[in-house]
This record gives sequence, structure tokens and C-alpha cells, in this order.
Amino acid sequence: MDAKDVDDNHEILLESLSAMIDDELSFADSQQLLGQIKASPELQEKWRHFCVIKAILRRKSHAITSTGEFVSQAMVHKGAIETPSLLANKPEH
Repeated sequence: MDAKDVDDNHEILLESLSAMIDDELSFADSQQLLGQIKASPELQEKWRHFCVIKAILRRKSHAITSTGEFVSQAMVHKGAIETPSLLANKPEH
């Protein structure tokens, strides 16, 4: 695998991560990606970064309305990954 393949694979992972956050990734693909996130500190950091961005963009809406957000909250609850305090202290309505 050359450097271009590594870059392409990295870009695909980031696109998949973004798709999962936006509830655009299939359940099976989400499960596979979750395994990769658990195994990669870099992907965990990207996950936290994407979660912060999503929280900021959805600040006015506090309901869990998507599978991606549900998975995010479930992972935090089960301790699979840590999440920034901004999300952990999100007000409930």
C-alpha cells in the first residue's frame, strides 16, 4: 500500500465518520466504524471534534433525533469513548 492509498483510506474513514454523525451511514457500516474508532486514538479525537461541531450546530435542538446522535450518546454512556464536557453537560428538554 503506497502513500496515496493510505491517504485515500484515511479520507474514506473521515467521510464515513461524518456520515455516521449525520445519520447517513448504514447500521452495519456504523458497527464496523465503531470498532475502528475504539481501536484508533486518532479516530476517537476526530469523533470528539465532529461531535462538538454537531453540538454547536444543533445547540437549539436538545432532543436526540437521529441514529448517529443516539449511537454517540450510547457510546458515551457505555464508556466506549470519552466526549467533551460540552456534550456531556448538554441540557435536556
